[in-house]
Amino acid sequence: AYVARLLARESFWAIAALAVDPSGGETVVGGLTAHALPLTRAEASELFVYDLAVRAEYRRRGVGRLLVATLRAAAAEHGID
Repeated sequence: AYVARLLARESFWAIAALAVDPSGGETVVGGLTAHALPLTRAEASELFVYDLAVRAEYRRRGVGRLLVATLRAAAAEHGID
């Protein structure tokens, strides 16, 4: 129930990186969670990256960089710089 409530919050962001195996199945190889926090100095929000993880065998392949780039693009779509 707790995870369902967390995932339902607009301020909680979660992104998963998937790898497709030869049989067409998918495996989670990385993930990122972030929280949108309201600023006190302006009527705006910023994102706080809480966790970023990539499976050891997928590190140094740009997975983490892609997770952050995906978060930044999604944030821009929501008006967060």
